[in-house]
Amino acid sequence: MSETKKITSDSLVDATDEDGVVHDLFCLENLEFLEVAKDLYSETVDFCYIDPPYNTGGNPSFLYKDSFHQKGDPDRHQSWLAFMKPRLQGLIPLLKGTGVVAISIDDSEVHRLRMVCDELFGENNFVAQVIVDGGAMKNNAKLVSTTHEYLLIYAKNHTKLLRSEAKWRTERDGIKVLRKKELALRKKHKKDYAAMATELKDWMKTSKLSKRLRVFYNVDESGLYTYADLSTPNSKKFYDYPHPITGKPVQVPSRGWGPTYEKLQEMEKAGEVLFFENETYQPMKKLYLKNGRDQAVRSILSYPSRTSTHLLESMLGRRSSFNNPKNLDYISYLVDVMSPEENGVVLDYFAGSGTTGHAVADLNAKGASRKFILCTNNENNIYDEVTKPRLVAAITGEWGNGTSHKNAGNGLQEHKVVSQ
Repeated sequence: MSETKKITSDSLVDATDEDGVVHDLFCLENLEFLEVAKDLYSETVDFCYIDPPYNTGGNPSFLYKDSFHQKGDPDRHQSWLAFMKPRLQGLIPLLKGTGVVAISIDDSEVHRLRMVCDELFGENNFVAQVIVDGGAMKNNAKLVSTTHEYLLIYAKNHTKLLRSEAKWRTERDGIKVLRKKELALRKKHKKDYAAMATELKDWMKTSKLSKRLRVFYNVDESGLYTYADLSTPNSKKFYDYPHPITGKPVQVPSRGWGPTYEKLQEMEKAGEVLFFENETYQPMKKLYLKNGRDQAVRSILSYPSRTSTHLLESMLGRRSSFNNPKNLDYISYLVDVMSPEENGVVLDYFAGSGTTGHAVADLNAKGASRKFILCTNNENNIYDEVTKPRLVAAITGEWGNGTSHKNAGNGLQEHKVVSQ
C-alpha cells in the first residue's frame, strides 16, 4: 500500500487579544506546501517575499542547498531553473489580482530569473529590479567588490495593481529628525513663529537633512511649510485679487493664476496663502510638510546585513549556525510598503530564519493587522532550531536572551505532515 500523508495543526502561541491575528507556520517542502496551499489560500495573498537559493556554488556554511551543479549535468543553471520554475508557477494561484511577489537574487541567476518570471507572470507584469546594497565590502576581491544583490518585483496583474488603491510610499529620510526639532522649538518659542523659523534655518545649515527638506523652515500654527507661486503655464485666468490688509489688487502672476478666484478665496480662508507686506508682491501658495511626508520607493536601497546575525542569536538566546539572515529593517520596509496595513496577507515559502514573519509581527505590534503564512523545511534542523523558536519569540515578545518586547497579542498555528 502506498503511504498517505496528512497535515496536522497545533497551536504554538494562543492569541491573547480578542481580535488577534493567528499566523500560519508550515514545516514542509515548499512544493508540497504550494500543493496544499491551492485549497487553503487561493487568491488570498497580497504580498509574497521569497529568498530562494542563489545557486552560487554551494557555500559549505549554509544550512540549505545553494548549488544545483550535479554530476553529469553540464549546465547547473538549467538545474536551478528546473527547481525554481514550478515553485514560482505554484505561487500564481495564491496571489490576489492585485498581489505582488518580490524575489531576492544576486548576479549568479538574476538574468535567468527575470526571463522565467517574464514567461510565468508576463513581461507586462514586471514592476522593478531593485538594487539592494548590503554594504559589506570584500577587500580581498581582485577586481570588483560586489556589495549588492537584487530584488525582482512582479505583479500578478500590473493593470489591476495600478487601478487599485495601492500607492507604495515610504516616509522621507530625515522626517523624524526634523519633526523632533520642530516640537522642541515649539516648546521653546510657543507661538513666536519668526523666532522658530530663524533658529530652525540656522540649525538646518549644519544638519544632514536633504536639500528637499531644508526648504521647510517656515512655521505657522499648522506646521512647517515652504512656498511656491500660484501660477499655471498657459493659464487664461488674469483677475484682480485684493490684498487682505491694503485692499488693493495684488501683483498678478505673469503666466496667469492657477486657481480660480473662488478657489483662491477658499485657500486664503484655510490659511494656505502667504501674503507679503503689501500688494506689490505676488502672494504665494503654502506647501506644508505634513502633506508631503512620504516619498516613492527608490530603485536603490541600502540595508547592511552585519547586525542581523546578532539579532537572531539574541532572539534564540544562543549561537546560531544560520548564516546571513535577512536584515529585519529591510524586510519590514518591503512588507510595510507593498502590502495593506489592515488585514494584509504576507507569504514566504522559502522562510529560512523567519525574518518575514518577524517583520509582520513587529509591524502588528505597532498597530497593523497583517497575517503571515510561512513555510520552510527542516533541512539541518533549521525549522526546529531557528525558524520556529524565532517566530515564537517574535510573537510573544519573550526573547531567548531574557528580554521582553512589545507584542500584538497574535497567535501562531503550526502545520506539519505526518505519514499514515
